[in-house]
Amino acid sequence: METRSQQRGFTLLELTVVVLIMGLLLGSLMVPLSAQRENARVREAREQLDTVRDAIEGFALVNGFLPCPATPSSNGSAAGVAGGCSAQHGFVPSTTLNLNGRRNDDNLLLDPWGSPLRYSVSDSDANGNGSWDFVTAGEMRDITVSGLQPDLLVCSSSTGASASACGSPNNTLTDGVPMVLHSLGSDWSGFSSPDQLENVGATTSGAGAYPVNADDVFVTRQFNDAPGDEFDDLVTWMPPNVLYGRLVAAGHLIVAPPAGGNGNGNGGGNNGNGNGNGGGNNGNGNGNGGGNNGNGGGSGNAGTGTGNGNGNGNGNGAGNGNGNGG
Repeated sequence: METRSQQRGFTLLELTVVVLIMGLLLGSLMVPLSAQRENARVREAREQLDTVRDAIEGFALVNGFLPCPATPSSNGSAAGVAGGCSAQHGFVPSTTLNLNGRRNDDNLLLDPWGSPLRYSVSDSDANGNGSWDFVTAGEMRDITVSGLQPDLLVCSSSTGASASACGSPNNTLTDGVPMVLHSLGSDWSGFSSPDQLENVGATTSGAGAYPVNADDVFVTRQFNDAPGDEFDDLVTWMPPNVLYGRLVAAGHLIVAPPAGGNGNGNGGGNNGNGNGNGGGNNGNGNGNGGGNNGNGGGSGNAGTGTGNGNGNGNGNGAGNGNGNGG
């Protein structure tokens, strides 16, 4: 009797189990790959922000002031106006800074997620002359280090924050900086957390509608992807002491005004001595001016004539001496 060998295949249930296992394996691989790509973008964004900050510092070392932010209509250039900037909160002036990178239709430099990098400057006017101190030529030097008052703040939370102060000293990371750079991160097109909303309170329009900051307060903290508490903004700034030190070394800034100026006045001189020619004796005169002892040569008439002597002081001003010949 002939025995037929039987071949057994996979049942539908077994195929389903195999497919499920393969799906789980592939899924476990895809999550780390996605996370790695996102981590790479974060590193790239941080490096990009550092490069921009260095370029802004270099601009300040050459010119003695910070560049203004770009606007959607400025074609990537610093949008300055008389006494300040056309906008306090805008975008990196990549054309002015000669920076390379991907740009959008408004020629704004983009971060790794395709959103323009934001840039803000202090609009403080410490001497009250109507010009922004940090973006106007000569202003920082005139005001000096001791008088500058940068007004941008960075907080660790938006809780209790006003338009010009963090909610508490414990939330204050820095209480006054001249410039802030930031990226809105991967969720730039939509977010709801109060801390991220603090960084974008206004909107400016160009080829698109761009959210930008509306006041002097920024927030930065650890990454969080929990809905409603999400935070992935990348924020950096230039500490004022770093900027001041570079500008002092470059000769664009002085630490404090001189202790006292030189002035001209009457009555500061000592007596000037006049010599009378002729039969008279030497005459003594009083010197006017800020100088020290002034010695003048007087010409006197014979007898009881009057001699006039002009003496130059050692300090400021010239002393005049009138001598009466004896």
